Parts: sequence; structure tokens; C-alpha cells
Amino acid sequence: MPEMLTKYPDTALKILKDAKIQCGSGAKQQILTWCPKEKFCAFPTGEMCIYGIRDMPSMMQIHTLDILFLPGTFLPLTALAVMIFTLGILTGIKLGGKNSTHGR
Repeated sequence: MPEMLTKYPDTALKILKDAKIQCGSGAKQQILTWCPKEKFCAFPTGEMCIYGIRDMPSMMQIHTLDILFLPGTFLPLTALAVMIFTLGILTGIKLGGKNSTHGR
């Protein structure tokens, strides 16, 4: 049974409720037993749990680190790592020059 991640969980729940899907109504949870009752939806053919971005750490099927491996996040994370590495080298050079004991 799926977990749904959305930026607008309240809107998603409202749309499902408007479509006469049992959401947040205390329906029996047979598979998604960990899903908070207010985010749980029961369909005639299954179950769904609706999560917002802030709820992602609570999800069971997607780990927060999974987002790091999406194609759109690789380049920015690589650039950040290179910047941090470069800053570390420059800081080391700067500190190394002040503490230098050349010729002593």
C-alpha cells in the first residue's frame, strides 16, 4: 500500500474526502498500521497514507536520504561538497602559514 508525499497534504486529503474516500475518519488500518489516523485513507481496494514534506522522517517506505539520490539533487550537492572541500584547504593553508616554523 502506498504512502503519498505532497507539499500540500491538507489539500490532497480534502480532494480525497470530496471524492467520498474515507480519510481521517478512523477507518480500520489493516496494512498501514503506522500511519497517523488523521492522514490515513481507506479505499475499497486498499489503503493510502498522505504525508507532507515535514512528515517525511515519519514515512516507512521512503527514507529522507532517498531524496539525496534523485537526479536533480546530484549537481547541487556535488557543488556544495567541492565548495566545502576548497574552503577547508584554503583555511588549512591560511592557518598553516601563521603557525609555520620554517627555518627554526
